[in-house]
Amino acid sequence: MNASDAPIREIPAGFGDRIRIARQLLGMSKSELSKKMGMTRTRLNLVEAGAVDVLGSTVILFGKVLGVTVGWLLADEKDVPIISTSRKAEQSAPARDDIDVRDPTGKLIKR
Repeated sequence: MNASDAPIREIPAGFGDRIRIARQLLGMSKSELSKKMGMTRTRLNLVEAGAVDVLGSTVILFGKVLGVTVGWLLADEKDVPIISTSRKAEQSAPARDDIDVRDPTGKLIKR
């Protein structure tokens, strides 16, 4: 078993919040993200809630799909991610202007 196949047992408290924030900034629904991640929507709900351990390879895939670094996903920083999307990602998940995105403290990030 290599390191990316091992469960990360001490996921930072904000990991699920960061997944949700990045997903919302991309205008991506939970259904869209769960399909891109190859997991059920129920599992994604548990990840966003911080209720389950995830594999290192899953964290890496979240970073790639959401256009954020693994370091940001696992850090305790409060910075908002700079989402770098490819043309393909932009076409499949256009940004929506009708979503309020808030950080884990409730501060409005994007309207």
